[in-house]
Amino acid sequence: MSFSARIRRTAIAGIGAATVGLVTLALTAPAQAATTAPTDAAHALHSTANPVQSDAFASRTAFNNLGLTTRQAQAVQGWLQDRYAYPGPINGELDNESWRYLQIEMTVFGTYNGPIDGIVDSDTIAALQLLLRPPIAGYQGPIDGVDSPATEAAFALYAEGLIIDSSE
Repeated sequence: MSFSARIRRTAIAGIGAATVGLVTLALTAPAQAATTAPTDAAHALHSTANPVQSDAFASRTAFNNLGLTTRQAQAVQGWLQDRYAYPGPINGELDNESWRYLQIEMTVFGTYNGPIDGIVDSDTIAALQLLLRPPIAGYQGPIDGVDSPATEAAFALYAEGLIIDSSE
């Protein structure tokens, strides 16, 4: 079974409930995003964000690949474009818009229930860690919302699976 088929199969169980959740999130996310500020913990996370930016989480031009290479991040953006109509560029820089669509994916999979705001905070990372558990990418570390080498390795494995699928 291909990697993307495994991901789709894993998501089927949560899609019905998540669809209702997505409608609710779509209606409430703008209000929540306006009142949600990045936490100090989010700023303290290890990041591949653009070092020129003084506030990587607030800037629309900043990105946070959580250890992914440009090629791997492009694969994730391509997946988001194919599956969730991600409208952004496939440039290998996971910016706020990329992370908004990753949050949508994690909501569909039932691992995320926070605001769809594109902020890479501890809730977003914890949801990613849940998503990356077996059978998706084999993450077996703690679900603690901390960007760790184990989280980044599993995220890279997930992205590599998307690259292999796109070449088949």
